[in-house]
Amino acid sequence: MREFSVLVRREAGLEDQWVAHCLNWDLVSQGDSPAHAIQMVHEAIHIAIAEDVSDGFDPSERHSAPKALWELFARIQQVGTRISSADVDNFALSIGRPVCFAVVMYLLQACDAKSDDIADSAPPPFMIAEFQRSDRRATC
Repeated sequence: MREFSVLVRREAGLEDQWVAHCLNWDLVSQGDSPAHAIQMVHEAIHIAIAEDVSDGFDPSERHSAPKALWELFARIQQVGTRISSADVDNFALSIGRPVCFAVVMYLLQACDAKSDDIADSAPPPFMIAEFQRSDRRATC
């Protein structure tokens, strides 16, 4: 089982879009809600694994995101409030202010490099911690 750290936030300049950034491999995807962005980065991770294995590369050798993003992720985990994965979209819409999420994804299935079909794999279980911009010690 592999663990991936994902930072989810609204992207400035992209109205109604959320960006999910897999920090382990510096992969970025987006969606029209936090859950959709997480689903899209989950798919991007599977595609990266399949492509790396197919090309004879070790996926674990991919470079990770910049240190500042890892620090923000750690800060979110320290000061954030846990919410359930089922409530992430409702929470993001209801608070009416910018918010970032720190998501820990666990990929339970190994990616089969011979198969391009990842539609059968459900998004993994994850934990979400909320971070509000009102905490001036860190920014989204």
